[in-house]
Amino acid sequence: MNSLVIFPEELIEDDCALLKGERVVHLITHHTPRPHSTIRVSLYGGKRGTGTICDISNDTAKIRLALDLDPIPNENIVAIVAIPRPQCQKRLIRDSAILGISELHFVRCQRTEKSYLSSQALTPESIRYHTIIGLEQAYNSLPPMICVHDRFRPFIEDFLPSKALFNSSVKLLCDTLSATPKQRSHITPTDTVMFAIGPEAGWNDYERDRFREAGFKPYSLGERLLRVDTAFISAIARICEARAAMTLE
Repeated sequence: MNSLVIFPEELIEDDCALLKGERVVHLITHHTPRPHSTIRVSLYGGKRGTGTICDISNDTAKIRLALDLDPIPNENIVAIVAIPRPQCQKRLIRDSAILGISELHFVRCQRTEKSYLSSQALTPESIRYHTIIGLEQAYNSLPPMICVHDRFRPFIEDFLPSKALFNSSVKLLCDTLSATPKQRSHITPTDTVMFAIGPEAGWNDYERDRFREAGFKPYSLGERLLRVDTAFISAIARICEARAAMTLE
């Protein structure tokens, strides 16, 4: 792992953290620390820097911190994903943190398997764990907001329109039936971009209509039928590339 995330409750001084129990196991497993060695650290939600291992045993680890780097700002990207298989859920949570998007919303749709909604991967503990793994991979400290919505209609009709900047955001519906001719859209680095990815079988007609009524424009990721996690990364990459060029194709 590329870095270690420290939680505010683990601080015993402004520049010193004490890890205990499973957190020490995590440190030893992913970082193979030695006394007086230095690793990259991030304070969850705060600054980044380095940590020097002052003392370590099987039960506790004391780390002296030097946090002099600001966190990497998250991208103004909101992902909406039909709830996929549990293993894919874990990858999307991790990759959301790695790629630095601001929000990830899992939404139950008509083609979502009922068992996926009750997956252990969507428990708060699992979401937190895989978010931390992503942050440690990326050497960052700002987690995305991750929500699970068990009903599609309240999400699309009530929740989304209530969000700040919803009306001014660029909204894209990535779907298996969105292989329409590409249209250029002006996009700036400060624009909030929302994109929706359905299940591998695609959104149904009702869901497509609701997205379009909410202002989402069909957007093609190409003719190939992609796995959900592949489509997720492809969409984020295209949005980031488009911001640099200020044109989304």
